[in-house]
Amino acid sequence: LYVFSQVAGLPALDETPRMHIPDAVRQRIERRPEWAGAIVLHASASDPNRDWQADHWNRLAQHLIDTYPFPVLEIGLTPVITLQDPRFHN
Repeated sequence: LYVFSQVAGLPALDETPRMHIPDAVRQRIERRPEWAGAIVLHASASDPNRDWQADHWNRLAQHLIDTYPFPVLEIGLTPVITLQDPRFHN
């Protein structure tokens, strides 16, 4: 953010990014305690030229499940990961 703001001719910004999560979404997440500490993936880019191959996303998700004790969640409008594992959620 610091460099991008200066390149754009703006005052140097160094604020930490903030993510707004609507209350309705927060409540749905809180009702799923098994998702605590989840690893969250967003596998589809807004520009198709930047999309990673689905096979790579599947391999990454499987590696995360095999390596860490946390569930893996895929977010986004279009599902990409087709992994069949009880610790993977779309």
